[in-house]
Amino acid sequence: MAENNAILSQEEKTSINMHLGYFAQAMMVGSIALGIPAATEPMFLVANAMERVPESAVGKIRKFLAVLDSIEDKLIAVVGNLEVNKIGGIELRSDAGDAIEHEYARWAHRLCNALGVPLNPFALRYASTGAGTRPASRPVTTG
Repeated sequence: MAENNAILSQEEKTSINMHLGYFAQAMMVGSIALGIPAATEPMFLVANAMERVPESAVGKIRKFLAVLDSIEDKLIAVVGNLEVNKIGGIELRSDAGDAIEHEYARWAHRLCNALGVPLNPFALRYASTGAGTRPASRPVTTG
């Protein structure tokens, strides 16, 4: 018996788009092939995947969204501490923002894997983490 697809709310879909580095707007089709959006458009792939989330995966998707929202809140909180290095006997990490960004990228990858879609490789959000790019392949050596 086939599993039913679950319905994600519009707010959840917008959140997924934002966390994966896509626009928070209705999908804009950049290219058409044979009257349908070209499957090479990553945003189309994300939109398509969000319409086909199996019921058994919705809980995990929502958990990943909650974690990403929480990490994003921590990033916002770090902004308030940028002027401070030490509070009483507590010394703040100078690399807190970078460490939190790295964790954010880790969870965004988990969301991508759950949906079977790529991060937006052109999103500035992931430029400093390298999360939107593939690692360079090793050169082939002979002999």
